Amino acid sequence: MWSRVLPLLALGGCAQIFEIESTSKLQPDARMAPDSGQPCIGGEAREVDPTTGSCFMYFTTPMTRDAARSVCSGFGPTAHLAIIKSASENALVARLIGMDHAFIGASDDVTEGTFLWDDGTPFQLTNWNPGEPNDAGANEDCVEIVGAAAGKWNDVPCAPTPTNTLGSYSFVCQRD
Repeated sequence: MWSRVLPLLALGGCAQIFEIESTSKLQPDARMAPDSGQPCIGGEAREVDPTTGSCFMYFTTPMTRDAARSVCSGFGPTAHLAIIKSASENALVARLIGMDHAFIGASDDVTEGTFLWDDGTPFQLTNWNPGEPNDAGANEDCVEIVGAAAGKWNDVPCAPTPTNTLGSYSFVCQRD
């Protein structure tokens, strides 16, 4: 029986399986994006942006950027690492992660120093921490949002290397 239940638990389905009451913090957010008709489920915390209807899902298990991208894409064709286009979305994601820090969907993989969202669009908003981005060690190509720094951004490694163990972080997915 557990072999069928565990995958559902990993995707945030424990509230339905165990019939947790609607006031529980574990209950998935039943609000739905206006066009998707899908509930906002997944991760350890989630929230629907009231302006866009996008579902943001926060995952605390540290992963490399590419592994995090794979998890996000598993939520459907419109799911990806979070793309923050407004101050209100940045505040929503910062609130979602609390005091943690997490990958969002941006990098300067294509051209060093030119950060783009994973969909190839340039930033409409930036919220860099003072002194960032700094490409420390010439190995910081991905972006994290730092809850403890009021949602400021920092460039970080996308994956660990033999000389740097950083590069696995919590992450935020977005489903439009």
